Parts: sequence; structure tokens; C-alpha cells
Amino acid sequence: MRINPGLVYNIVMSSLTLKIIAVVTMLVDHVGFLFFPEEQIFRIIGRISFPLFAFLIAEGFIKTKDVKEYLKRLSIFAVISQVPFFFFERVAGLSGIHLNILFTLALGVLTLLVITKVRNLPIKILGVLALLTLAYFGNFSYGVYGVLSILGSYLFLKNRKAGIVPLSVLPFLENIRLFLMNIIFLQFFAVFSLIPIYFYNGNQGPKISRLFFYWFYPVHMAVLTLIFIAIK
Repeated sequence: MRINPGLVYNIVMSSLTLKIIAVVTMLVDHVGFLFFPEEQIFRIIGRISFPLFAFLIAEGFIKTKDVKEYLKRLSIFAVISQVPFFFFERVAGLSGIHLNILFTLALGVLTLLVITKVRNLPIKILGVLALLTLAYFGNFSYGVYGVLSILGSYLFLKNRKAGIVPLSVLPFLENIRLFLMNIIFLQFFAVFSLIPIYFYNGNQGPKISRLFFYWFYPVHMAVLTLIFIAIK
């Protein structure tokens, strides 16, 4: 049987492929974080995940027909995910209250809304600065780096040459910030996410219910937490 190269390219380089890479590398990261904290290879692989989620959120913002509904769906699943996220962090030995990644992605969408919909430049700048300040002080996962990654992805989708710069630089800047805080600095490995992002062809690929990827986040954390409790 003859294989159509064009069809293969449309599938392999589609947004579905990016989603699969993102959830698989996230799963690897969380397995390592919980069960193999001394093995850095899990965390290194996991650094690929968030930039892909940030990119997919920016793409979703551009392509969605209803941004408000998009933001609402993200926010609902952020709230749903907070409970398993809380217990996941607790069994991993972390203290304090942190907001899960879906809150960060929702904040990124809100920031894009301000950038694209607010016409008054001073108000637009103040709005973006206010949201970045919230990301910094609000204990959002990935914080300012997370929101800026979404903005950089949006720029990349609009202008690849201009957008590749922030997407390349941001992981290293975040790495420096973590180093100064005496935190294990592996974030620069996130630059490897640029490989699938660069070859992304703009196609959706085979259709899978979008809710699958939303539910995967809270469900996989709940399952990992229960397994950890059971074997400990």
C-alpha cells in the first residue's frame, strides 16, 4: 500500500501530535517528581511539556470562535483540578498553596484578551502589567514565565521570525531566576519543545474529544496520588 507523504505530514505535525507530546512528557515529569525525585531525567523530559501547552493555548485563542467560552472552560477545569493538584503536591512533600497550571493558562488567555481587545494603549499596558503582577504574587504554576510563554507563542503564530526569539530566550531567563533562588535549574531544557513547535503545520489532525485532554490533567494526578499512597 502506498503511503501519502502529505497525509503523514498533516497528521504527524498537527496540533493533536503536540497535545500528545505535551501530556506524555507531563506524565513522565509527574511520575519522576513523585516516585523518582532523585532521577533528573524525568524532570528534564518534563520541561518540554509546559511550552507545548502554552503554544496550544495561544493557538486555541486564535482559532476559537468564542474566546469567552474558551476561557470559561479553562477556568472550570482549573477549579476541578485544584483538589487533586493539592493532594498531589502534599504527598510529594510540598507545602503552601499553589495554583495548578490551568489557572496559569487561563491567565494567559485573559492577558491575550487584554492585548487584542483593549484599544487604549496606556490601559492595555497597565492591564498586562497587572496580570503579570498577579502571576508573580499569586502562586500560579510557572508564574510570569508561564504567561510570557503564552504571549511568546501568540507572537510566534503571528510572526514566526519574531516569535522564535522570546520562545528561545524565556527558558534561559527562567533558568537564571531559579538558579538565583537555589532551585534545581533544568528549565533551559524547555528549548527542545521548539522542535515540534517549529514544524507544526497548523492542522488539527485526527479528531479526539478536546475534553479528553482537559480531564487527563486532574485524573492523572489523582491516580498517581492514590498509587503513591497505596505503595507507601
